[in-house]
Amino acid sequence: MKSSINFLHLQATDWLRQLDFYKQDLAFLRKRLDEVAAKNTGSEIGVSIEHFENKFRILSDNLDQSKHDINERKAKIDQMGVEMPTHIHEKFVVENDKAEQDLNIVVSDFQNTRKEFNTFLAKWM
Repeated sequence: MKSSINFLHLQATDWLRQLDFYKQDLAFLRKRLDEVAAKNTGSEIGVSIEHFENKFRILSDNLDQSKHDINERKAKIDQMGVEMPTHIHEKFVVENDKAEQDLNIVVSDFQNTRKEFNTFLAKWM
């Protein structure tokens, strides 16, 4: 895919905003889990609560790692802009966009977990 330095910079900025949104949403989901845990103390729900606590911890780590990777990518793009300021709007070839693939995996996992959690909440709230 051919992209300009300007486009790649804006894309990375959008991805960082998206990750911030999911991080905030994760905090909200954790709060909801705490509410359910406080209202229900049975052993049957305990396993599910532990499952979601672990899943949320993993999601948080994945979001943090993605943010770190995208920040590194953005720093490289910004450096390219400094080195070639007259070429920021010219398109060039970008090989293997692993960052976008990784982000899509994290987002998909988050959305699937949120759906699973909402089903859990419907049962226990």
